[in-house]
Amino acid sequence: MRGIIARKDDDQRFVVQAVHMLLDGGSQRPWKSDEERDSRLVFIGRGLPKEWLKEEFESCRVRSPSHQHFTYVWTAEGWLYVAAVVDLFSLRVVGWSMNAAMTAQLVTDALMMAIWRRRSLKADRRSG
Repeated sequence: MRGIIARKDDDQRFVVQAVHMLLDGGSQRPWKSDEERDSRLVFIGRGLPKEWLKEEFESCRVRSPSHQHFTYVWTAEGWLYVAAVVDLFSLRVVGWSMNAAMTAQLVTDALMMAIWRRRSLKADRRSG
């Protein structure tokens, strides 16, 4: 898989790449003035079972309101919004972000933390 993520208020294109169970990402270059700022993912491979992939992605889609991407908590200073990235294999929270405002940047920050933590975990495994 390879893709581009357009982050709000960021002039850099964020590129993600994945092979098997490995995921990596980073800033690539500034967006061009005539370029459409749009997030997109592409799956690369020969003979990919398109219908199976579509069915698997659909089966992972959130359908119940009890599985929200955002949640919020009342604090003494007001509402605090929380976004989390969950590893679907281990069911562990691997990235999170909190803010007083519910924005797309909140989710992007949680994704960035998940990618950063994955990188540092890979580095620890290599050094030890």
